[in-house]
Amino acid sequence: MSTGGYISAVGHAALIIWLLAGWGLSHDPLPFEVTEVSVVSGEEYEAIVAARTPNPVVDAPITPALPEAEAAPDAPTPTEVVALAQPQPEAAPVVRVNIRGNPEALGDEVVPGTITAVPGLPSTFGNATMPEGERRRALPLG
Repeated sequence: MSTGGYISAVGHAALIIWLLAGWGLSHDPLPFEVTEVSVVSGEEYEAIVAARTPNPVVDAPITPALPEAEAAPDAPTPTEVVALAQPQPEAAPVVRVNIRGNPEALGDEVVPGTITAVPGLPSTFGNATMPEGERRRALPLG
């Protein structure tokens, strides 16, 4: 065995003997605080809760009288049709390529499309002037 092996064996043997003998490992326990706890019965607990709880009101609270409802204005009959104003969809903003990542140097307009590396898919399907619904219908379905 080499010199390092002998030193390691002696060191480990000394450590095991020191742990088994317990030299230097005994000490007084650390001080800690203890809170005293007492046990109360159910009756004692009810008495404590009753002493801290305000007395409940025996009489029901008086509710104010509601004013008489006035006749409702003439409501439209169900046969009348009320036309709701449909909001106009906003035009899609024009998106352009930033040349070399510079937001002040704008390049070509970006149009809706797919990945050109996937064969069988159209590279574009619509432009920013088409309504969103038509562009979605132009999406290739699996």
